[in-house]
Amino acid sequence: MKIFGLISFAAILNHLTPVLAASSYVCGQSFIHGYYIQYAFDEAHELKLRNNEQNYGTNELFAVGNYKDQYEQDNEIINVTVKVGGTINKEILWVKALVKGEEIKCKPATKEPKQSSAASWST
Repeated sequence: MKIFGLISFAAILNHLTPVLAASSYVCGQSFIHGYYIQYAFDEAHELKLRNNEQNYGTNELFAVGNYKDQYEQDNEIINVTVKVGGTINKEILWVKALVKGEEIKCKPATKEPKQSSAASWST
């Protein structure tokens, strides 16, 4: 009975502990919501964790996730690939966007834009 109580307590504590969520990022002039960053990395992290056979340091690149999207700008379809690199502890190390064959480094956003600027990719 004591073990069940301990397991229940651990489950409740785990449920109440906030999950690390990725920050939103700005890539060039475009805003990328943290939800998309986190989702892309979580999928890659889970896959790598299942197939991992070596030890990684806490600050070492563990997995790279990506997601692809398309935007229309000036009647042109623009393909965008956002890559997210992070650690085994799910800490995001870097975010990069590939637009029209050029890599754009992204930086954490200080605030969300008043309106979506996702369609303003520029290289």
